[in-house]
Amino acid sequence: ERHVYEPLCFAEHAAEAYYVASGQPVSRETSVMDAGSGPGLPGYMFACHTGAPRVTFLDSSRRRLSRVETFARADDSEENNTQMRFLYRRAEELTGRFDLIVSRALIPFPAIVELVAHLQESGGILILWAPRTTPDPGKLKIYLDALGYVSRETLPVPELAFLGHRSIIVLKKQRASRKGYPRKWKEIKDSISEWNKVQSTEKL
Repeated sequence: ERHVYEPLCFAEHAAEAYYVASGQPVSRETSVMDAGSGPGLPGYMFACHTGAPRVTFLDSSRRRLSRVETFARADDSEENNTQMRFLYRRAEELTGRFDLIVSRALIPFPAIVELVAHLQESGGILILWAPRTTPDPGKLKIYLDALGYVSRETLPVPELAFLGHRSIIVLKKQRASRKGYPRKWKEIKDSISEWNKVQSTEKL
């Protein structure tokens, strides 16, 4: 039950945050991507939304997500099949543009931003679980700026307080990424290692 309730709360708060940040409600005209979808959550929660948006489920592995696809395809209605798309590939290899991108556990923040930045234009909204620890605020601002994003707000998810502190971070795409960004996966991976080392040192 927890594994359903948690993404349900995430999707609910993300939909509200999207409306505040973009001025538009999540609707049939909204293109949503669940990056690193895994078992299909919270993407499937958006697909069940009244006036369901066009949802793309993205994961490089078929192991779990294919089960969700099989379940979804069991409903052979035309509306169901046109509003949901299942892709099995790496995010950095994908093309397209999405109004809203959500991700619960693809790769650590803030590297996840760099991995999907090429999939949004100005006005696009990216919503993620806020990490328990973050890089230095000044360095984070510079990093997000290089990718064309600005941090809008961090919102608590009080319904999940029994699991500990849970909140979502809302980012808005302001412009195209600067030259040289997003970088190659190897460089992103090296940055993740460096951030992890810094955080481990700070804990000591």
